[in-house]
Amino acid sequence: QGAPLEARLNRLHLYPMDTGKPSTPLSPLLLPGIRLEVDDFQHEKTHFTKLLLNTTPNRSGQTINLLKLDAEDFSIQASGSWLEEDQIQRTVLDTHFTTKNLGRSLVALDYGDNLVAGKGEAKGRLSWLGPAYNPDIAGLNGSFEFKYEDGMLRKVDPGLGRLLSLLSVHYLPRRLKLDFKDVADEGFRYDLFNGTATIENGRVDTPGVLIDGPSAALALSGKTGLVEQDYALHLELVPKYTYSVPLAAGVLAGPQAGLLVYLFNRVAEGAGFDINKTVALKYDITGTWEDPIITPLKKYAKDKSEKYWD
Repeated sequence: QGAPLEARLNRLHLYPMDTGKPSTPLSPLLLPGIRLEVDDFQHEKTHFTKLLLNTTPNRSGQTINLLKLDAEDFSIQASGSWLEEDQIQRTVLDTHFTTKNLGRSLVALDYGDNLVAGKGEAKGRLSWLGPAYNPDIAGLNGSFEFKYEDGMLRKVDPGLGRLLSLLSVHYLPRRLKLDFKDVADEGFRYDLFNGTATIENGRVDTPGVLIDGPSAALALSGKTGLVEQDYALHLELVPKYTYSVPLAAGVLAGPQAGLLVYLFNRVAEGAGFDINKTVALKYDITGTWEDPIITPLKKYAKDKSEKYWD
């Protein structure tokens, strides 16, 4: 509780160590204030170019004034508290994640390569029972919001890629007589990817996530279990025909046809009729991360529970 512990390190790499024995949590009540700066920091597989940590002791544990982790493509900044009462520890962190390349950032954080490019941020508050250095996924609670722009959902095989792999248009049913080759061959390009989520005891509830691309929009809602590793989601895909159809009609059938389709679209819009939503495709996503099931909510296939990527 006296002078703070101060350290300036050129290099600090931390790796898990299995001693075969349960470890005793470090108590925040016994720690002094910490002033730590590291130039080359690595935690397991993730490398950071800078670590800054500044804490102040209080009667209940530690106030985390600043935790900052910088990497080549992203930065994580947090502040909050690490407290202990009756030998029960609790951590609360207000976090802010910014990135200039979301795809590379997720690879660096060992979350797979399901996204390409994308820039933006996520921020929110997270809490769990336990020490600050060891988040408890089963007891994780909080809420956050995010917004990313100009990226792509990569065309990848579902499985350990988890939820992001499911959102590629390539894996939605292909028997709909609709042409999505322009958005599905390499992946689904988006202009905007944003939403909000809450977490309660390791279960993520997303009331509304929008992935808006040039040719289609995806709306996602529901729950995902981080511990159970399962899905209970609803997905709606809305193709954007309003401007592409008149253009195609003009090319294929002449300018008069293109003009008629364009005028029909405008009249329909003026009457409050959304042509795009009339061809919206709706699905339920259930099952586990390793064996997800996409079920169309309209009779597009004889077997509604068919896994269309098989």
